[in-house]
Amino acid sequence: MAPKRKDDEVENDSDSQFSGVEEKAAPPPAKKAKTGDKGKQKQRAPADVSHEAQTNDNGETFVQLSGKRRATVRVFKDAPMVDIREWYTKGGQTLPGGKGISLSVDQWEALKNAMSSIDEAIEAAKKA
Repeated sequence: MAPKRKDDEVENDSDSQFSGVEEKAAPPPAKKAKTGDKGKQKQRAPADVSHEAQTNDNGETFVQLSGKRRATVRVFKDAPMVDIREWYTKGGQTLPGGKGISLSVDQWEALKNAMSSIDEAIEAAKKA
């Protein structure tokens, strides 16, 4: 004879609050259909920013790309980097956010060399 399992006792116990009949869980709510053009982003008006090189409080050169984004040239571990990052204001101070990327000089050069291909892909995407 097989040993009794603990859950067998619960199912067979007439004094138990469980009747041995499993209740079925309610199905998850249906997802709502998205409205609007799929994959199309809203066109934003270009930010009124100067694309002239500026210097921050640390003496690093940066260019304001939009209202919240900057490209900053900085040195990290004795290596120059191009840091493209979102910034936010807190307590009257402008601080770097977590969203961004730092490119080494080699990566920056590769990106610059790929600009014509990227521009062509952007134009093709606009027509699609």
